[in-house]
Amino acid sequence: MYRFDKIFQHRIKGQPAYNMCIGNYGKSDKPRICVQTINCTLHFFESENHILTRESFHQIHPGPIAYHPSTDSVITTSGGVINAVKFTTMASMPSNKKDYKTMMEWDLNVGDTAVAVEAIVPSEENPVQPSLAILCRRSLHCLTTLGSIRYTIRLENPAMAMYIQIKNASIHYILATHVKTLLFYEDTTMIWAAQLNFIPISVTLSTFGDGYKAMITLLSDEYRVSVGYLGTEPSFFRMPLIWIHNL
Repeated sequence: MYRFDKIFQHRIKGQPAYNMCIGNYGKSDKPRICVQTINCTLHFFESENHILTRESFHQIHPGPIAYHPSTDSVITTSGGVINAVKFTTMASMPSNKKDYKTMMEWDLNVGDTAVAVEAIVPSEENPVQPSLAILCRRSLHCLTTLGSIRYTIRLENPAMAMYIQIKNASIHYILATHVKTLLFYEDTTMIWAAQLNFIPISVTLSTFGDGYKAMITLLSDEYRVSVGYLGTEPSFFRMPLIWIHNL
């Protein structure tokens, strides 16, 4: 059993909050929280302190957001437009300045509504190219950190959610679709597809103790959580039972 104690809170004035993402904005040593409200305004917080607030970049409705540490940029989406703006640029400009084109690092119109945004960051174990994965309703885009398209995967059915894992300098995707399927990609190559009996709206990999590792965890459109695996005879990472029979 665990108990959560409230350490601090912030009351956001004006519009209700829509989503948020966490990152070391401004190359800070401490993690900071970026909250996006329903009118696309960005609010930045560090622990008990409110850092700054910036209004929307001529956006009408909010979409998924992400933080990319390689460029120290906030990635925002609205409809089919992807925007990137450096945190240092937002922090240096006056709050009453409305020249958003000067503030933006780059923008790209992908022509489809974004569903999810993920920052792909290299590590010593996985020296992958720094990228951005943009999942839209009918396509998956992999962009460079400067907004150029690396590749695009066209989807036959509307996408609902995405999970990303980096292995051996390759990007592995799990895509959940509206027609009750899971699609597995390694970069641009589809390596597996699985049929479900419900519509998945969220997908991730979870570990439960020492015996259940990398289990596919899904949230359905009927608010049910399902934990499963690929294959027919799961070993759950346990040693197989060995027996000897003397004839």
